[in-house]
Formats: sequence, structure tokens, C-alpha cells
Amino acid sequence: MSNGTEQDTFPIKTLKVFAYINLIGGIAGALLVFVTSIGSSREESLVYLVIAGLIAGALFGCAFLLVVAGMAENLIAIRESNDALLKSGAVRAAPKVEA
Repeated sequence: MSNGTEQDTFPIKTLKVFAYINLIGGIAGALLVFVTSIGSSREESLVYLVIAGLIAGALFGCAFLLVVAGMAENLIAIRESNDALLKSGAVRAAPKVEA
């Protein structure tokens, strides 16, 4: 995709790292709930529901953050492409209209 500047790519990299931390944290939380529920008197179906909810939340949260990061990368690429077209003179900028 786009090279971008460090100023452009740092938030995107941070968002991707946070997405994977979210995924790992959700799975770790589900494992913790499973391990602590072994031998307890809680209803099994409720424990499995909590585990499924934690894993689903982690998966959807990770996917959402990765989609947002991908959209940001594409937006940077579009902006760089437009800047290159304007600099080359192939396209003129639209005149600004005052209200």
C-alpha cells in the first residue's frame, strides 16, 4: 500500500497492536473464566455463555480495529495519490467557493 510518513503510520501501527492485544486479552480472559469455573457449583451453560461472549467480543473487536486501520491506510494512499496528481499537473484543484 502506501509508505506514508511516520506521523501517518504510527497511529495505524498502534491501532493494529491494540487489536491483537484485545484478541489475546479476550482469549486469556476466556481461559481464566474456564479454569476458575472448573469444580465450581456454577451452572455450566452460564460459564460456557460467558466464555463464548468473551471470545466473540475479542474476535469482533480485533476485526473492527483492523478494518479501521485498513481504512486509514487506504485514506493515506488516496491522499498521496491525489497529491501526486496535483503536483504533476494532470488534474487541477477545484476552485474554492466562498459562502
